[in-house]
Parts: sequence; C-alpha cells; structure tokens
Amino acid sequence: PLDYEAYHCEGVCDFPLRSHLEPTNHAIIQTLLNSMAPDAAPASCCVPARFSPISILYIDGGNNVVY
Repeated sequence: PLDYEAYHCEGVCDFPLRSHLEPTNHAIIQTLLNSMAPDAAPASCCVPARFSPISILYIDGGNNVVY
C-alpha cells in the first residue's frame, strides 16, 4: 500500500454473523436491524479482537529506506 493508517482496522461482516467471529451482542443486534431496515442502522463491521506487531519499511525525509 502507499500508506498505512495505524489504529484503524475495519472489515465487512457478512450476514448472518458466524459464531467463529465471536460477535458482540451489539454487533448481532445491529446486523439484525440492518437486515430488516438497512436505512435504520449501518451494517456491522469486523474489527480485530487482538493485535500483534508488524514490521514496515518507510522512506524517511532523507530518502532512505528505514526498517
């Protein structure tokens, strides 16, 4: 990717929510409401339950690739 936005992770969850995704009660209700009245509530979105570190390369101000 051309850029990376830290502290933001979002993905689409299909209906019906699958149990292995471990949805919250809020996500379940929001998904049901959205399936009955899409204008009443936005679709639920999947977010991570835990994070782990990742390594990135970036180009600094001096045009050097930094790890």
